Amino acid sequence: MSAAVGRLTMAVALLCALSQPSAGQTGAADSVRIARLSAVGRLWGIVKYFHPALASGSGSWNANTVVAIDAVRAARSAADYSAAVSHLLATLRDPVTRVVTSAAPAHASTHSVSVSWRGEGTDSTLVVAIPVLDSQTVTVLRQAIPELRRAERIVLDLRGLRVNDETDATNVFAASGIDSLLPASPIAVPAMRMRMHSGFPTESGQTSGRYWTGSYDRPGETVPAAAGARRRPIIFVVNSDSDIPRIAFALQHDGQAKFIVDGETADLEAAAATYSFSLGEGIETTIRIGQLGGGVADTVVRHGSSGDTPLEAALALARRGPTTPTPAPVAPRLAATVPLPSAPYPATGYRVLAAYQWWNAIHYFYPYKSLIGEDWDAVLPSSIARMESAQDSMAYALSVATMATHIHDSHGFVISPTMEGHYGVAYVAAHLQYIAGEPVVVAVAPDSLTMASGLRVGDVILRVDGEDAATKRARLAPYIPHSTPQSLDALVARGILSGVTGTARLTVRGAHDRVRELLVPRTAAMAQYLGSPRSGPVMKLLPGNIGYVDLSRLPVSMVDSMFAQFGHTVAIIFDDRGYPQGTAWSIA
Repeated sequence: MSAAVGRLTMAVALLCALSQPSAGQTGAADSVRIARLSAVGRLWGIVKYFHPALASGSGSWNANTVVAIDAVRAARSAADYSAAVSHLLATLRDPVTRVVTSAAPAHASTHSVSVSWRGEGTDSTLVVAIPVLDSQTVTVLRQAIPELRRAERIVLDLRGLRVNDETDATNVFAASGIDSLLPASPIAVPAMRMRMHSGFPTESGQTSGRYWTGSYDRPGETVPAAAGARRRPIIFVVNSDSDIPRIAFALQHDGQAKFIVDGETADLEAAAATYSFSLGEGIETTIRIGQLGGGVADTVVRHGSSGDTPLEAALALARRGPTTPTPAPVAPRLAATVPLPSAPYPATGYRVLAAYQWWNAIHYFYPYKSLIGEDWDAVLPSSIARMESAQDSMAYALSVATMATHIHDSHGFVISPTMEGHYGVAYVAAHLQYIAGEPVVVAVAPDSLTMASGLRVGDVILRVDGEDAATKRARLAPYIPHSTPQSLDALVARGILSGVTGTARLTVRGAHDRVRELLVPRTAAMAQYLGSPRSGPVMKLLPGNIGYVDLSRLPVSMVDSMFAQFGHTVAIIFDDRGYPQGTAWSIA
């Protein structure tokens, strides 16, 4: 990658398969299947780049996604599709991240806020049930403040409480003033830990950008304590869908409160920052993207067939009184990234995964997406369809290359041994330029064998190894990412003479329109000349006391000596007709 020109460069390694596609696999119609696979691809990216479990690497996420891809491809119904996604998300071992339904939570009440006392005398406990959030909730809670002040133990029943577009539990507790009645002293809400990215960290090798990924803590607010506030047992009764005020987690962390969960899981979704994503066909998902430093059930109690077992458990716990802080939950985390094996023609699931990887990297990290000039959302389904239909290693490699062209950026490219059969790895030591639509030799390297072949400046290339030059251009161009027609000309000109090592058979038209047949040496070593076509001194003093520097050949080690040599000049010309050697930072 060259950060000097601010481009995103990606070398797409061709993924491999652990197994070949199963024979006879059938599923939904093509359009439905591609739409489903596209939705899963976007889900893959959300989890990959934002779920805490993948903060230290992808772990088995890629392999599990391939299994899901095969299941989605075979799905005959929306139920099959939903089950495939559910199984995939279950591999994260995170109950918060799941396919969600619209069913109301168990035992949710639709009644208004109620305040009651349980027990006698010094054993009495104030029970405040807040089943819904509406315009009356704040008013009723304000009216309950005197009782909240004198209560020696409190149970807050939040089962059924849900976030809506107008308010939430944290705002209700603050607006009513009851949040400051709960802590014995000012208390800070736990921080929310979320992931962050500084650019796109390369998955292999290094880049000049020093990009990285990590996490950050978003501090929580500090809740003041009301005059006369004291330490006393506070028990929250919740279910997995409850909206929980953030102060509850601070109280739990400080040992002033406990959670009784009415349900089957100790994970509290309200303790997580989540992102909702629709998979289409009425299938919705919730994905964890952050974790509070607190917020896990102290006790999980199933609602009994008779009586309110969770509430009874809360009352019993309130009488004992919470005395120790509850340890903060550990965010789910997968094992370190397992490298994908390498093979030239992967199974279908891995080919589709390659589309997911490329599309999401551009979607989240490409700095010039607004300049691409096409609908990036539409690129994913078309790429998936192309990956699915690739019948061999060459078709797969060309599909990856086609996918790369959608960024319309000359700094995008694909590295693949299979592609070498398409482009060739050996070069002729001549520099071409498209002039009036034809490839013309504009420089020939000072190589004795090349010069002896008869190739001359001004020759127009008509055929390469028997293939018409225009035909070869048309064969290469669809797989070369480029920013402008001029950059495509330059990139085709660089590769149109490439081929197998040995001798290139060229048909050229030279002076006086004379057509000649030439045999020109072609080797991998000649590529060096194409990168640095100029000869002579890398640095020299021009007339008028002007310095000249060839950036395509100036290494970092010579930058200081260059400035020392040209310190007395009136100007310096930096010749950037080529590709610089990473000297931009040193020169600046």
